[in-house]
Amino acid sequence: MVGNKQDLCNAQQVCEEEGCSLAQENHCHFQEVTAAKDQTEISSLFTKLIWHVMENFKHHAGRRRHSGY
Repeated sequence: MVGNKQDLCNAQQVCEEEGCSLAQENHCHFQEVTAAKDQTEISSLFTKLIWHVMENFKHHAGRRRHSGY
């Protein structure tokens, strides 16, 4: 879960605590970013996202059972 507009504190509609809480309820990660200043945060976010998806995929792939068909 991503919170955008980190640099515009007065324009945020969801506070960081609420974002973290919602992410925990949905068993996912939360990160606040701003695209206005530097694209590095966005790049890092997508790198982390891909890493977590791949780790989750590997974890679940190891738990699959073959049906024999």
